[in-house]
Amino acid sequence: MTAIEIQDLTVEVNGYPIVEGLNLTIEEGECVGIFGPPPDARALIHVLGGLLLPTGGAVWVYNEPPRQALERGLIQILSPLTEELPSAPVVLADSPSFVPPSSKSQTIVCAPRFIDLFYKSFIEKSYKSIALRGGKYRG
Repeated sequence: MTAIEIQDLTVEVNGYPIVEGLNLTIEEGECVGIFGPPPDARALIHVLGGLLLPTGGAVWVYNEPPRQALERGLIQILSPLTEELPSAPVVLADSPSFVPPSSKSQTIVCAPRFIDLFYKSFIEKSYKSIALRGGKYRG
């Protein structure tokens, strides 16, 4: 089942596009790593979680707009201050941390910690990835 559907997404930070024309389908249980500067990754996480509006395009979480999915508890945004274990079907890590799924059906989107970047090639082979900077991405 599709957890997140991203269609022609454009996100800008201070007028600078970090993602342009991103199309990506994230199935239930998949993990996605966002590679880029932490503030840019955080901005993309906030768009996926419905806290910020994208410059263009659309995001759907279980066929609902992100803000509605967040209000219904389908999305959990983790921050550095979050202490509870993630339990929502879609977990978005607001800080640079790689969160292992607590169940096989949980979908994780996060920015790997600096130490995890040493394993970037492993992460890219094992998980979908989005590389930020000037609209360049892979998925």
